[in-house]
Amino acid sequence: MGRGWCAAHRGVFRADRGLVCLIQERMAAAGLSLRGLARAAGVSHSSVSRLLSGRTRPTPALLRTLAPALHCPPVELLRAAGIEPATVDPWETLRSLGVDPAPPELVARIAERLERLREYAATDEAVALARDGLQRKVAALGARGPVIERLLALGRLYLQGGPAPPAARLIAGSAVLYFLLAVDAIDDFIFPIGYLDDAVAVALAEAQIRRMGDNTSDNNPIG
Repeated sequence: MGRGWCAAHRGVFRADRGLVCLIQERMAAAGLSLRGLARAAGVSHSSVSRLLSGRTRPTPALLRTLAPALHCPPVELLRAAGIEPATVDPWETLRSLGVDPAPPELVARIAERLERLREYAATDEAVALARDGLQRKVAALGARGPVIERLLALGRLYLQGGPAPPAARLIAGSAVLYFLLAVDAIDDFIFPIGYLDDAVAVALAEAQIRRMGDNTSDNNPIG
């Protein structure tokens, strides 16, 4: 299924032929059909079909989602598509596009969801989910940068605790769980703003924790 298929597939965007070949080869190695890949990655069949038929250009978010199902490093898919892995802060990306990085209505929706997640963060189930899933999802995304680093710092606060008050740990946990659970206020596949809501969740959690530190004699638990 490799080069011959690719040579015959004239509808694919020129820059993406190498990507389609790579995905097809990885699918064959894993014994995945198109629908099987979509199910394994948790995306729609139409998203994968449009990508492989050349009817849509790949986005970093979609490629990073497909990578684990293909047993392929995300960076390999990104580079096959001619995309260098992004390490920039999503907030800066939005500002460069002239987009308000935090519309008030979006902040209000995310704040409400974080408040609901705070109660769940106190459960053993949530702690286990964060311990098993945070590093795995970050690795699957294949991206680093300020927001990811700040998210991981919140994860350490949630899971390790230390001198932080219990309320601060639950606030940190709410942001981690928001990142892990399918409660996004914005679809992750709306690139480049698909991860804006996760960045907002991190910023809101940090602000709440800092306010707690300002109102007590304790040191700021997130530095």
